[in-house]
Amino acid sequence: MKKKLTAFLFIFTVIFLALIFVYRIFIYKETEEKNNVSVIIPQANSTEMQSTNENYNYEDDVGMISLIPLQSDETLLSVVSMDFDNDGFDDQVNAIRTSASPYISLLVGLYNPSKSTYERSMIISTQISHVLTFSFTGIDLIGNHTNALVYQGFAENGDSLLQAFLIINKNGKPGLNLIANFRGDGIIFIQQLDRYDAYEKSQVKGLSYPIWVYTTDSSKPESNEQLQICYDWNEDERKYTETKRIRVAGSRLQAKELAKIQDGTIETFAKFLDGLWCKINSSSSDANYVFFDWQSQEIIFFNTDFEEVYRWVHSNLRRNGVYITSINQQIENLHRSINVSLISVDEIRLRLQDDVRLLINESNVWDGEYKKLNFEQDYFKNKTKSGKSNALPITKKIEENIFWTTADGSVLKFENGNFTSEGEGSLEKGYYTFIQIQNEYFIQFRCETSALYKGVYKLSYAPQSQNSSQLNYDVIFLQPYTLSPDGVYAQEKRSIILNRKND
Repeated sequence: MKKKLTAFLFIFTVIFLALIFVYRIFIYKETEEKNNVSVIIPQANSTEMQSTNENYNYEDDVGMISLIPLQSDETLLSVVSMDFDNDGFDDQVNAIRTSASPYISLLVGLYNPSKSTYERSMIISTQISHVLTFSFTGIDLIGNHTNALVYQGFAENGDSLLQAFLIINKNGKPGLNLIANFRGDGIIFIQQLDRYDAYEKSQVKGLSYPIWVYTTDSSKPESNEQLQICYDWNEDERKYTETKRIRVAGSRLQAKELAKIQDGTIETFAKFLDGLWCKINSSSSDANYVFFDWQSQEIIFFNTDFEEVYRWVHSNLRRNGVYITSINQQIENLHRSINVSLISVDEIRLRLQDDVRLLINESNVWDGEYKKLNFEQDYFKNKTKSGKSNALPITKKIEENIFWTTADGSVLKFENGNFTSEGEGSLEKGYYTFIQIQNEYFIQFRCETSALYKGVYKLSYAPQSQNSSQLNYDVIFLQPYTLSPDGVYAQEKRSIILNRKND
C-alpha cells in the first residue's frame, strides 16, 4: 500500500509540472511594458543651430531645453531660469537668433501658475552678434530682493555693452523698465558689495551694486586718458546715474614706437604681447604672471599657488590697446574679458572681468600694471631667413637629443613644445617653453598632473668633475627659480638632473 501511494504522488507531481509547462508555453503570453521616456527640445531649424555652433565653437550645457514656445525661425542659443517678476516661480529667458537678423535677442518667458505654462512675454533686441562675447543672467542689482535681467557683450565695432532691466507690471501686463544702459570702448563690470547676513536672513533692503564703465575721453580725441565712471542706483529717477568719475592719465608713446605696435591689425599687437609679463610691485615670492601665446592661441595666468589657462578666442583693437575675449580650457562656460592698455613699449595695464554671471569686486588679483621680462623664446621666435632655429646650444641640446633620464629612472622626451615623462607605472604629459633673461636660460613647464614638472627652472650644464672648468654636455641641471620684475631668485627646492639616454 505504501509503495502504491508513493507511485501515485510521483505520477501526480509529474502531471502537474507538465500542465504548468504546457500552460506557460502555449497559453500564457507574458506582456512587457516598456516606458520610453523622451525629452523633446523645441529647437527650430536644427540645421542652422548646428551651423551656428560650428562657426563659433560654442557649447551650452547638456540638456538645454526651452520651456517657452519657439517660432519656426528662432534658434535657441542659451537658457537662464530664475524668478524675474518676484512671484515665487522661476521664469525663463532664452538667448535666441532669428533668420531675419544676425544679432542675438533675449526672449522672456514668464511662468503663469494658473495655466502651468511659460508665456512669451517680450523680446529684447541687442546689438551683439558674436556668441562668445555675449552673456546674460539675473542679479539683484538694487538690493530689493528682485532679480534684474542683465546682459553684456561686445558690439561689432568693439564697444562694450551692458543693459539691465526690471520686469514690472503695467496695467496688468508685464513690461520692462530699462535701469542701466551703458556703452563704451572699455570694460563694463558690476561691483559686488557685502550686504551682510541681515539681507539674506530677512527682507531688509541691501546695498545696490555699482556699475563701472571704463572708456576713453571722447571729448579729447588726441588724448590717451581713460575715464573710470561709477554709476549707482538712483531711487528718485529709478535708474542708474553717475556718482563718481576718475581720470587716469594715459601713456605718451612716441609716434614711431606706437606705429610699430599699432598698425591697425590684431596680429601686430598680439605679437607685441607675445611673451611673459610680470605684475609690477608684486613680491618675488608671490608674483603674478601673464603669458600671452598668440601662436597657440592661449593666455596663461599663474603664480606660485595656481595656474589658469584660457583660450584666446576673440580680439577687438582700440585706440591705445586691445580687448580680448577668452574661455577657460577646463571650464568651458567660464569666459574672461581682458582689457589691455599700453603704457610704454615694455609695460601694459590689465583689467580683467569674468563672466557677468559671476559677481566680482572692483579690484582683481590680476588687475594692475605689468612689465615685460626681457626674454626671447628661442625655439618659437628666433628664426633665421632660412627658417632654421637660432636656439641656444643648451636648449637645442635638450630637443636634439630628445630622450633624457632622471634619478628615479623616468624617461623624458622633449619635442616641439611638448614633453612626456614615462616612469615605472606612470605617464605624465605637458608643455614647455624656453626663456632667456640676459645671458641665462630657463625652461618653464606646464603639467596639470605633476608637481615636479611645473614652474620655471634654470638650465645649466654639469661640470666634468668637481674641480674641472670643462662642461659635461650629457648632463643638464634644472634648478627651480622665481622670476620677478626686479630679478630672478633661486628657490630652495629639489633640482632635476637630466642624463642623456643612449639609444
